[in-house]
Amino acid sequence: MTARGPVASRPGYAARRHAHRALPKEKKHERTSRMERISDTVHAVLYGLWQAVVVTPTSYICALLYALFLSRTTNRVFLRAIMLLCLQGSCLVLSILAFFSFYHAWVPQVALTKEVWLDYGLPSPSASVLLEQGYGDSPAWRVEPEVDLFVMDQPYDVSLELRVPVSSRNVWVGNFMVDMDLIGYNDTILYQSKRPALLVPEPRPFRWVSRLARALWQPLRSEPMVPLQVVRVPLLRHIVPFASASGRLDDPESVRVLGYKAMRADIRLRLRHAAESLLQVEHAVLRFDAYLTGIPYLMFHYPVFSFGVFLLCFSGVEFLVAGSLWLLAALYYSWCAP
Repeated sequence: MTARGPVASRPGYAARRHAHRALPKEKKHERTSRMERISDTVHAVLYGLWQAVVVTPTSYICALLYALFLSRTTNRVFLRAIMLLCLQGSCLVLSILAFFSFYHAWVPQVALTKEVWLDYGLPSPSASVLLEQGYGDSPAWRVEPEVDLFVMDQPYDVSLELRVPVSSRNVWVGNFMVDMDLIGYNDTILYQSKRPALLVPEPRPFRWVSRLARALWQPLRSEPMVPLQVVRVPLLRHIVPFASASGRLDDPESVRVLGYKAMRADIRLRLRHAAESLLQVEHAVLRFDAYLTGIPYLMFHYPVFSFGVFLLCFSGVEFLVAGSLWLLAALYYSWCAP
């Protein structure tokens, strides 16, 4: 038997000692349960965030994508939308092609130019400009057909552009006359015109400023520093250089008008005195500007507006035809269905 000391022999000592030994175990167990609760709370919060931020939006997006792309109703809607877009695209392409085709067919070449080479060996500077090549003018090796310069029955405005140096001699000449004859077959004169022209000198300060600017911006060019002025002389308005025949051969009461075509243009510069006939001209151009009216005028001067109107009208007709065909097909299949 083990002998006990005076402290151990006191009543209640063993119970207190046992309780003192069990206290750290309870604290350790309480600490462990608290950590587990914190861990569970953090896990629950993270799981809730994961569900709210990732899982739920992803599920909604997947459901939406499935409803948009994989369901039967959506497939039908998408197929119809794609067919409608293809139809609209084809209508747009056909409208563009049709507009450019109509533009090429209705709008002629507006500006036609022919260079004029004046002959200064004559008393008056003159030139003969070929408008259509004859049989002796075309080369022997040429096999493609010739293209007419003018459009048949198209009115034109005729003018002569002269690039004249603004020199003291040309300014001293003053007014001069420009004569032009349009010649057809068999040297038949179709149109005649005589118009005055005048070289208006620029003010001397403006002339020197222009000359200084040319010297600064183009110092290496070998062109003369004498300023040039473009003198445009309007000669004829609304003439038809290439006309078709009119009337009927089998109708005796019909007035028959033979067609004609301008083959060349004879141009002369006439001054007041023969001694002043040497008018200095650097370059000359004979212009034929097409006179447009009606739809060709709108298509040439307002192309964007014309294209918009044409696109609306053409697309409207196409959709009307397509809708009519679809309605007829629907009525036919509904009538044939049992």
